[in-house]
Amino acid sequence: MKRTKKLQKVCELGLEAVLPFNFKYTVYKPSHFPTKLEDFDEASETMYRTLRLSQNKIIGLKMADLHKVRGKEGIMAEIFSNSKLTEQDLQVVRGHISYAYGLNEDVRPFYKAVANDPSIRGPIQNLRGMRISCFENLFEILNISSMLQNTTVKRSEQMMEAMLSNFGERVKFDGREFYVFYTPLDVAKSNEQRLRELKLGYRAKFLIGIANHFVQNPDLGDRIREIEFEEAKKELMKIRGIGPYSARIALFQYLRRPNEINFDSWKRKIFSEFFYGHPNAPINDVEKESKKRWSDWAGYAGLYVIEDLFVKNPQLQYWRKKDGS
Repeated sequence: MKRTKKLQKVCELGLEAVLPFNFKYTVYKPSHFPTKLEDFDEASETMYRTLRLSQNKIIGLKMADLHKVRGKEGIMAEIFSNSKLTEQDLQVVRGHISYAYGLNEDVRPFYKAVANDPSIRGPIQNLRGMRISCFENLFEILNISSMLQNTTVKRSEQMMEAMLSNFGERVKFDGREFYVFYTPLDVAKSNEQRLRELKLGYRAKFLIGIANHFVQNPDLGDRIREIEFEEAKKELMKIRGIGPYSARIALFQYLRRPNEINFDSWKRKIFSEFFYGHPNAPINDVEKESKKRWSDWAGYAGLYVIEDLFVKNPQLQYWRKKDGS
């Protein structure tokens, strides 16, 4: 078993957000399947999260509502690390948090665009100021997408735990223990048979393929941000095991696309019920209705609908684990 690395507090960063801003439901999404990469403390409304700056430089984050500390909207982040951080490192951390949680994004055009749809007024009122959240880099989100596809959330959790415990690192800060996401090189040094022994099944060859692709193309994440969406999707589909569905999921999250919405079997049922009052509408009908109602903001609208459902019905996570994602 790998030794747990202890991270020491380095400093604090205050990051302001464009108003309106909802700290809790920006950093914490009730619908997301849990991993040991992060933990949201409901009592203190504090998000704990790990971040890898490089192969050997690791960050622990303790994030709270800046409004409670300084009376301004945004995030107060306590920074922990296993090594000394430079000013450039801290700028990278600041930039990562800001982008991951959309602190500089203005959600008011979204509210204006869907103002005439009464079905979404409740979710907007309840979650006003919530942003898309994607703390993972492109390699990490592709790994997560692969493990979520065509299975239950419970099974996804088991696969994620197997990968993190074998290829990630353990860290401890502020009295809590977490994993740090593994790197492409960590996985590429292994082989498909080893991953199959971890009960990853057919995903073993795809996870090895993703890792090898990123080892050979270390700047892929940066390049993807510079090209058009359809071109970016084609670029990701060059990776073995990444089809249109996984590519769209990854890009909606990673590129923060407000117009992209993905309907797996579970979401199709949710939105069929939301639109038509029953869970059996064909996926094409559900997609067309979402675009008709919400146009270029379908991704954001869908996010608000889903998260509002989970806030109101926490037991949905239990049934999702049983019935699939």
